[in-house]
Amino acid sequence: NFGVPWAAERGYLAAMSDPREPAVQQALTRLAELAASPSTGVAELAQPHAIEAAKALLVPLLSASPYLTRFLLAHPEALAEVRELPAARDKAAWLSFLAQRAPLSDAEPRFAERLRVARHEAFVGLAVKELVTGDPLATGSGLSALATAVLEHALSYAQTLMRERYGAPVLVDGSPCGAVVIAMGKLGGHELGYGSDL
Repeated sequence: NFGVPWAAERGYLAAMSDPREPAVQQALTRLAELAASPSTGVAELAQPHAIEAAKALLVPLLSASPYLTRFLLAHPEALAEVRELPAARDKAAWLSFLAQRAPLSDAEPRFAERLRVARHEAFVGLAVKELVTGDPLATGSGLSALATAVLEHALSYAQTLMRERYGAPVLVDGSPCGAVVIAMGKLGGHELGYGSDL
């Protein structure tokens, strides 16, 4: 639902965004063209009324982040994160999000690529929410929950791959050997930013 009444009122960067900027206007036009493809899953966004309604959310993002603008132009299916503006996701919700976009059954190169794209798609939703609500603390928590889920999902994939190649790992006494990822610094403190390693 693009009719978010607080988008223009509470967004600390939304007020600085200008849809008349040439780069923003060009991106909006191109996104409408790309969204029209049925393969994106967001073809309804190609309708003029939908694009107009989306501007309250898209314009702040396109104005603030050339990086995410380029990503959306390359992956217009990620507009679903803007369309839905999902509620805050915890680790379990992010794991479900990642499992849909980067299945553990994928071949290794495809899994890595799809996981990378899923991470950027998640950034789109998190960035839009921050830009229109002005709540960077929630963004830090969201990025940390996402990072934890990405690490857990990637570890599950690596463990499955290693078991298939070399068998289940065991300790000297023959008992099962697990694996652990230790988070320190900003990840451990749930204070990640968009520039943090993820």
